[in-house]
Amino acid sequence: YLKPQDAQADVVRGLSDAERKDYERAINHDHTALYINPTEAFTRLNLGLAYMHTGRTEEARALVEQATEAAGEVG
Repeated sequence: YLKPQDAQADVVRGLSDAERKDYERAINHDHTALYINPTEAFTRLNLGLAYMHTGRTEEARALVEQATEAAGEVG
């Protein structure tokens, strides 16, 4: 059984990969993190940014919009 906090390791790995411009690996880690915790807005934003860097603009736009909406619901 996976708990939402279990996604944190993949979030950190995704950020690290994106920092090194390894966006495909970042996408894989972000997908894993969202599988574990699908409500995490921060991870959706990171995934959207990674998609943007790989030219997947429509997917990027949708994820950034989802992240923005989710963040608005929280605060």
